[in-house]
Formats: sequence, C-alpha cells, structure tokens
Amino acid sequence: AAQRAAYETIRAKYPDLVTVGFSCYAGWLPILDRFFDEAAAALAAAPGVKFELWQVKEKFGGLRIYYVVPRSEPPLAVSSQIAREDDARRKIGEAYEQAEQEAKRTCDVCGGPGVLRSRQGWFATRCEEHADGAMPYLPKGDAG
Repeated sequence: AAQRAAYETIRAKYPDLVTVGFSCYAGWLPILDRFFDEAAAALAAAPGVKFELWQVKEKFGGLRIYYVVPRSEPPLAVSSQIAREDDARRKIGEAYEQAEQEAKRTCDVCGGPGVLRSRQGWFATRCEEHADGAMPYLPKGDAG
C-alpha cells in the first residue's frame, strides 16, 4: 500500500510524464522521482518538446526507463525546435544515466545502500537485510 501511495504521489506530480505504471520496488521510487523532476525541468525549458514514457522496470537487477523524446514533423521541425528537442533529449539522457547509476548501488526494496546480487540466475540490487540469500555478484574476471 505504501508503494502504491508513493507511485501515485509521483504520478500526481508529473501527470504528463508518468503515463505508465512502474515494475520495480519502492526502494527506487525516490530515484524515479528525481528523474522525473529533472525531465520535467528539461521539458519546461523546451516549449513544444514532447516526452513519451513507455516502460519503467527492473531488469537484471538494474533500473530501466524506456522513453522517447520524439522528433518534430514538418512544419514544426524548424531549427530552433530541433535545438530544443536535442537539448531536452541530452538533459533527460543525463538524468537517466544518473538514475541508472544510483539504482546500481541502492536496494530496490528499502532504498538503503545495496549491491548487485545473484541467486540461481535471479539478479537484484539489495542490501544485506533484503538479500534473501542472494550473494554479491562479481562478473567473471572482476574479483577483487
């Protein structure tokens, strides 16, 4: 219930951006809130630029945000509009990069410090308390 309430709060803050549900646990919701805050700021600075959210989910223990900043069709595709789109696309891309990196070290359950863990082919970024028996994952050749 708390997770649903947190999602609804984010959706209410950014109704034009958050048009789909999130397939991830509550620990990453503050990261998503910051991402949408930065995306909203980038779009506010770029009148006429659109944003389409396709999916937000956890995949292989990482946060994925699938979205597009569509290109204008003529006659709107004037150079100033294209420049605004490119600028918004870059800023939102940087916000996504930041969110992805932050999620890599954040427990997706509680939002505390976490590491990528693996158990029987299942990956999750979790703290010790929420690891559920999964061990820290070290890719081959990456030990120590």
